[in-house]
Amino acid sequence: MMKKRGLFLIFSIGLLLRMGYILVFPQEKVLRGDAAQYDIIAHNLVSGFGFSINPNVPTPTRAPIYPLFLSFIYFIFGHNYTVVRFFQVILSGLTCVILYYIAKEIFNEKIATISAWLLVSYPVLIVYTGLLLTETLFTFLLAVSVLLLIRGIVTAKTKYFIGSGTFLGLATLTRPVTLLFPFVILIFFIIVKRKLILNWFAFFLIFVVVLFPWVLRNYKLFGMYNICSIGTGYGIFVTGNMAKGYTFEESFQKYVEFAKGFPEPKVFIPKQCPDVERERKSQAEGLKLIKENLKNYFIIVLKRLPRFWWTSHSSIFGVDKPISEYLREKNYLYPAIRFSLLGLHGIVLMLALVGIIVSIKNWQNTLILVLILIYFTGHILFDMVPRYHLPATPYLFAFTSVGLYSFVGLFKKAK
Repeated sequence: MMKKRGLFLIFSIGLLLRMGYILVFPQEKVLRGDAAQYDIIAHNLVSGFGFSINPNVPTPTRAPIYPLFLSFIYFIFGHNYTVVRFFQVILSGLTCVILYYIAKEIFNEKIATISAWLLVSYPVLIVYTGLLLTETLFTFLLAVSVLLLIRGIVTAKTKYFIGSGTFLGLATLTRPVTLLFPFVILIFFIIVKRKLILNWFAFFLIFVVVLFPWVLRNYKLFGMYNICSIGTGYGIFVTGNMAKGYTFEESFQKYVEFAKGFPEPKVFIPKQCPDVERERKSQAEGLKLIKENLKNYFIIVLKRLPRFWWTSHSSIFGVDKPISEYLREKNYLYPAIRFSLLGLHGIVLMLALVGIIVSIKNWQNTLILVLILIYFTGHILFDMVPRYHLPATPYLFAFTSVGLYSFVGLFKKAK
């Protein structure tokens, strides 16, 4: 068993790399997009204006946990982005340790150690600790839930299932993508652990209990049954228009024009929210177009699959222009960064595929990790944002470690 100092070293190096990044490299001072909205909601919470974008006008557009996380930090330390990033550094470092324990339960200590070090050194997740987005917190909460779930499966103790359901509920209130995840776990129990099916009900019950207060809030304020927040309408609308034959850029612009008809309200009127109406109509329009163009829709989904997993994430490194533009400027560093990141991720994916194949003989133990990867791949059905695969990266790295260890073993035999 790895000594405590080994885990402490993993955690410490993880902290140093992430802390070094946020202190040495320039960080955003003006937030944009999703980060700006999280920041505004958190600031309004601290200022006594409620969970709102426009003061005193409750909003259903964002899940609650990340703005609450920000507001807690702002309340204690002031409106300071550096402190937020410091806390995210800690959460990211802890996630590396949690992955060690997950991989140790599923595989063995050697695979666990390799997995943790891969996560410690992965540059993309290091950079994400500097962004005021949900990825770091969500990945941590999901990892805790997965670890407790695996411990519950191994020990058959109900307390672990209750803990797992609690953290999965908190993760879902951070990003509602895991709303259907309990049913993926149910599939695992039906296939592999039928004897523990009652424990799944305990897991699911506490999951529902954690979600219920926010569900009740949304119904009372907006008259909607959305469990957590709205937002899927955008992806469905854009995907539907792409299935009809428009490009992504054209589909996005159509959504921008469509959304102009539903401006952010200045005054709150109970159960009369433009955001909710926009969500309903965009979903309905998108689903209608998908049904009318099913063949094109399936082609789009298939095309999204490789790009969803194999991506450079180079935009977060400031490399966000077309390669041709950099070449015209004779700026060869940025293309090198993008291709290096693509190459790194390609190696990770190749080794992970080998790891999955090698692990087939142990499929009953590894199935839960495979199901997590499949579940997150489901994003491609209605959206194509590569960063949405990041919370599943720790489990990908577990298989990458198996593949790497297998290649090292073959190399040693060959010698």
